[in-house]
Amino acid sequence: MFDDLEDTRADRALRAGLRDLLTSEPSADFEMRILTALERRPPWWWTAWSAARPAISPAICALTIMLLLLHLAQQAPMGALPPRSTVIAREAASRSLRAMTGEASLESMDNIDLTSTSLSFLSHPTRRIPGKRG
Repeated sequence: MFDDLEDTRADRALRAGLRDLLTSEPSADFEMRILTALERRPPWWWTAWSAARPAISPAICALTIMLLLLHLAQQAPMGALPPRSTVIAREAASRSLRAMTGEASLESMDNIDLTSTSLSFLSHPTRRIPGKRG
């Protein structure tokens, strides 16, 4: 592209142009004002707040949501029955626990009521069509 001679000439011309530019002289206290501005530090609480703000904001949101849910939960009617599936799960867990602890022994199996009344839930209900006999 450019040879070294052209680069040197362009560099000299730029330097001469920059030297010829008129600039204002800085005031006597310019350096002191710059140094004091650099040395001035923010208060300790401002530094701590800016560092803790990313963690505190989501914590405040979560606390607000938790308090709202707690308030709604306290307004729920007392003594409400749990869902049927929860009751069934508890009964199954207690049966399996009894079986594991040995409570379901042979004696308790001998005492099972096997009458037709106790087994009636196994039979399918039959529907009769009115007017037809047979």
